[in-house]
Amino acid sequence: MGRSFLAKGDFDSAISSYTEAIRSHPRDAVAFYGRGVAYDRKGDHDKAITDFSEAIRLEPKLAVAYCGRALAHEQKRDFEEALSDCNEAIRLSPKLAEAYYTRGITYIKKGDADKAILDYTEAIRLNPKFPLAYHNRGVAYKDKGEYDAAIADYTESIRLNGKFAQAYYNRGYAYEKKGDLEKAEKDFAKAKSLGYQGK
Repeated sequence: MGRSFLAKGDFDSAISSYTEAIRSHPRDAVAFYGRGVAYDRKGDHDKAITDFSEAIRLEPKLAVAYCGRALAHEQKRDFEEALSDCNEAIRLSPKLAEAYYTRGITYIKKGDADKAILDYTEAIRLNPKFPLAYHNRGVAYKDKGEYDAAIADYTESIRLNGKFAQAYYNRGYAYEKKGDLEKAEKDFAKAKSLGYQGK
């Protein structure tokens, strides 16, 4: 049940469901991981880190728990801790696209667009149907002023997820930077129609 609540964005119900699962099975690493995800998405990064750490203690080879903890550390701007967890996730599971994707997020936050692009590219190689990886690589290209490459990645992320409002908005921004105001306005309008109001 916890997973279905997560998918619906009902984080409080997910937390309750995972807590009940943990009460029944206190050594269930996956339940601690799931509750950690719910706490992280709710914005309670400290509790998320606690749960991810317990999941790792119970199951030291659970690579996704390292990814989850890395994201929580990244939200707290503990970038070195985030990178350390990403590196461990990659060591444990070299074909886990989410690990490269998560490390790419951390590199972007650290201002290293080149390393982020390399990680997003590897995530895409491992999972070609990963709209967030295309989108975030587009952000990295945007940060480097490479707007054509950014537009190509935003476009692919939209092809994979036609309701990706932020991708429309960011593509609009790239078009605006290139001076193509007609396409920019069209993308901004589409993003707004999908509920995205901009940064």
